Amino acid sequence: MSKKTVRYGSYVILAAGFITVLYYILFKMQFEYSILSADNMIDAIAAAETGTIVNRGFWYEYNMPFSASLIMTLLVKVLGPCFTVVKAGMAISFLILSFAVFILLKSLGLSIEENFLCLGGIQLILLGSESLRVAVFSHTSYYTISVILTLIIHFFYIRKESRIFKILMFFTIMIASVNGYHVVTMSVLAFMISIFVKWICDRKGFKELKEEGSILLISGLAASLGLIIRRKAFGDISYEGMIGHFEAFENWFFKEKSFLTQWITLFTGNIPEETNMMTPEGLFVMIHYLTGLVILILPVIALISYKNHKDERVKLFIINYWVLFFVTIFTFSIGFEQKENWRLSGLAVMASIVSALELIYIIKGKITQAEIGVLLVSAIFIVCLINILITVKFIKTDNDKNTITSVLKEEGLYYGYASYHEYANALTVLTDSEIKVRPIELGEDGSYRIERRENQYSWYEGEPGMDEYFVILDKKEARDQKNNLVANAKRAIESEDKNVLILVFEGNIFAEGQALYYNIVE
Repeated sequence: MSKKTVRYGSYVILAAGFITVLYYILFKMQFEYSILSADNMIDAIAAAETGTIVNRGFWYEYNMPFSASLIMTLLVKVLGPCFTVVKAGMAISFLILSFAVFILLKSLGLSIEENFLCLGGIQLILLGSESLRVAVFSHTSYYTISVILTLIIHFFYIRKESRIFKILMFFTIMIASVNGYHVVTMSVLAFMISIFVKWICDRKGFKELKEEGSILLISGLAASLGLIIRRKAFGDISYEGMIGHFEAFENWFFKEKSFLTQWITLFTGNIPEETNMMTPEGLFVMIHYLTGLVILILPVIALISYKNHKDERVKLFIINYWVLFFVTIFTFSIGFEQKENWRLSGLAVMASIVSALELIYIIKGKITQAEIGVLLVSAIFIVCLINILITVKFIKTDNDKNTITSVLKEEGLYYGYASYHEYANALTVLTDSEIKVRPIELGEDGSYRIERRENQYSWYEGEPGMDEYFVILDKKEARDQKNNLVANAKRAIESEDKNVLILVFEGNIFAEGQALYYNIVE
């Protein structure tokens, strides 16, 4: 195979990655949209109401002013609170992430063909599972921001001899650090520790460490200043503090699920019982199972072969990954974060990048350039095909959110409430704010109150001119609310699958002197 053929093959793989991800964002993302994805847009709507990047009266779950929320805030002011803003915001975020990966790989010495092959392959791998799709391509969290910042820091570090790049590095870290101490810990702190670890591994003297002093000083000062700005501008975010707390001792070290289980299900999703391995669904599960194992194992091989790598830039990036790995494992095993496997998404992105680098290194040392092209192009084409099939064919376009939205419109219901983790906020975004569903907390004792996350006080005062309000309940919530909301409803509507009950009220359930924070049945 000629170099020209390899070059064109790399272009095809990159195009396949970009087209598939953008197709997902523009045409399929809405069918997997959830409260996790809605945070960015709800934050943007709240900010646009005040004309600033932060709404001081809004109850943020985790406020990240410099993220997709900022892009969406600017777009909301132009286009209004429509789902087109979400698509545009996530498309731009995807391009930013891809650009960060590209400039890093180019800085680490990869040829343009190798860069394109790796970038396209990484995009397709991340698109393969629902958890990763939602975490990376329909939402920007501090995990995504941390990865982008890590890649950009390495890009600047490689050019550390330039004063201009040092200045750019300082302001980039400072601005990104305003997004919170989790971003700082998983990117800036991990990078600084990596420099020390590399110095120890390479057995260099204090002279070499001293040469890194300016970079360490820039990183530390910029991150500290960013956190100070955050503290002064935004204050404490309750959820941000909660995810930094320890779990109860008896829940430490993956008592419920092992790390390997969490990691593999991040790629495979929850597998239905008795899934036949020889069916298309079973084969897809097996391939994603193997994908998860491969990108977990390749960084281990990279660490084992650390001394064989001649490029100091690559060696530092490998160490950075492993520092992040142990930071993630530590917090994930004994803290609040172990509750959801999508919290490993940032580590998965970094692992896929390190795996791509190590795979290139292994192949380069074993076979010819032509064979590299044949193997990589063939392998990534297979992944491409599988992910396109999964993304296009197996994402269901009919779901409970569509059903509920149709029922609400038919009944003329446009303002109501639901529990935070189900339909609240997500339905608001999906209907372009035509139907507003605010989150409430429903107690097992029949109580209900405001959910002080991703909303604000004024949203519970109702909507002028609205005659009827609704509350969406699942079966358990309906049983708990039997003597309160269910008993006081004007009428009740069952969904087609009978798993959801929509209660209709003549007025706002938080109106006329009722307690906004508690409404308990005695």
